[in-house]
Amino acid sequence: MVYRKKKSILQQTDPPSIPVLELFPSGDFPEAEIQQYKDDNLWRTTSEEKREMERLQKPIYNSLRQAAEVHRQVRKYMRSKTTPYAIWTALVLMALKNLCDSGIIEPCPPVCDVKGSYISQFEHTILLRPTCKEIISKGDDY
Repeated sequence: MVYRKKKSILQQTDPPSIPVLELFPSGDFPEAEIQQYKDDNLWRTTSEEKREMERLQKPIYNSLRQAAEVHRQVRKYMRSKTTPYAIWTALVLMALKNLCDSGIIEPCPPVCDVKGSYISQFEHTILLRPTCKEIISKGDDY
């Protein structure tokens, strides 16, 4: 009789040291909150053309989900180490400045437009897919 050892599920360490890609060995990151189109846009959910467009963009969506997972894990770790909002904010701003200075990310100017127009800002990152809307920054910690 041959006994096989059960594979344990890999979990993030404290502090985080395991690359997120190793936590998802299949390379597929979970979808976040999905919201369906409504009313005049309901046709998007059944359109064969829109479904094919979405299928072709799947690798890009997965990359965004990976980035959102990294963000969730960093946020979770930072919240466990700092409690006052001001300290947490200061650390995040320092880390963000370091990422910009290192050229890893590019700074983005404040959102502005012509006088009288509407600007939309949201606490989460929303991916407007051809067949639905996905709030990729919304995980189990929100």
